[in-house]
Amino acid sequence: MPKSLAVARYAYIFCHASSKKYPTQSASLIFLQFLSSVHVETDNPDRKDPLHKVFKSRYQKEVRFTPDSIVITNNKGTRIELTDAEGIHIVSAHSIMLETAEDLTIASDAVSLIVAGDSFVNFRQIGTSLQLDNGISFIGGNLKIQ
Repeated sequence: MPKSLAVARYAYIFCHASSKKYPTQSASLIFLQFLSSVHVETDNPDRKDPLHKVFKSRYQKEVRFTPDSIVITNNKGTRIELTDAEGIHIVSAHSIMLETAEDLTIASDAVSLIVAGDSFVNFRQIGTSLQLDNGISFIGGNLKIQ
């Protein structure tokens, strides 16, 4: 018996048994609910691997679950990837803003902390700033070297 026919036969038996159990729902409605929950073969790359679950809006925003990752994307250049092997990777086509009402700590316990900018890096605190551009500029406050 072909696989699709076996699934359809099982669905028919399941739905008629369910319609007796839930008399307020018709067998055809239960059958439609059953079909919507079955993973069927398709040419759509999002549905090829049953271990990959993809929730996608009509605006192409998606959340993808795989055995080793979770990816949230807008499919326009911005995504957040959480992977078992590499940690968290945030990619943005625009700015990224972290804002908090209390402390923000960025730390690396094992290796190093890298802050990089193509044009410059600027550290600011109230009226004092340290800017790394073609040189090092210190503005405001007192500079103490020990």
